[in-house]
Amino acid sequence: MRVTHPLGRQLDVTRLIDVDDPDEKDTLMTNPNLAFIAMSTTGSSADSHEIWELSVQLRLDVPGSRDVVCHWQLPVAELQRADGRALHELRFYERYRGQPQPVALDVELGSHRPMVMADIARQLAAFLLDAHPVMLHPEHDQPFLAAFLRRQGQPAAWKPAVPVTALAAGAAYGYAAGWNRHVEVVQPDLFGDDGAVSAFTRRIDTSGYGMPWRPVDLAKDMGLSPSAYADPVSAAGRLDLTVQLWDAVVQPLAPLAAPSAAAVAEASTAVISLAS
Repeated sequence: MRVTHPLGRQLDVTRLIDVDDPDEKDTLMTNPNLAFIAMSTTGSSADSHEIWELSVQLRLDVPGSRDVVCHWQLPVAELQRADGRALHELRFYERYRGQPQPVALDVELGSHRPMVMADIARQLAAFLLDAHPVMLHPEHDQPFLAAFLRRQGQPAAWKPAVPVTALAAGAAYGYAAGWNRHVEVVQPDLFGDDGAVSAFTRRIDTSGYGMPWRPVDLAKDMGLSPSAYADPVSAAGRLDLTVQLWDAVVQPLAPLAAPSAAAVAEASTAVISLAS
């Protein structure tokens, strides 16, 4: 069966990848399509609470393609069942438009236009059909996503989700514990063939990396621009944070000038002592 992606791409949802075929084996998880997702809900239970803000950024593994970004605000059917603390933390009464139907938001222009709920669900299901969802907290978001899609008659199915907060916490802790641990250069296995040493911009102390992990703190520790975490309240702001945390983890680090021979010797000794 072939279905039409919202960007016009034809997807074959019945074809299975032959993992024994060397031409296909490398495509299983290499540069997958990604659907970054952030949402605001009226509480923590998908059984009794609702999504009222939903932001999605689709990134296709197609050279030259641009990300597709959607921001929606959805009507709340049963506000009496909402968790008051959740509404307060997300500034619900300041930001909720109270529209009887969902609206698509233009964050930059501050405008909105009416939407049909079924169309939003159909577009979201199409995004997820061929992409891995990337979320700050998938353990919270996935049940809400499934409930929303099922209510609109869409399949609640997607590829394995990426918990980007945990991914960023592991990367940040790894940089701190394995790469510098209060030493100013990286361990010797990152030396080049010519003996040169690559030092990196991330200098993170390992203290304070216990759970719960806070995305804003991780963004600061990983050196992201303050604009990445300027708005941790709205779904649109948390979508930006999700995307930038992902990019910070998967993109190459920026090299600095090579350190002195004394610093290299100190780093080598420190790494050996940590491993012993």
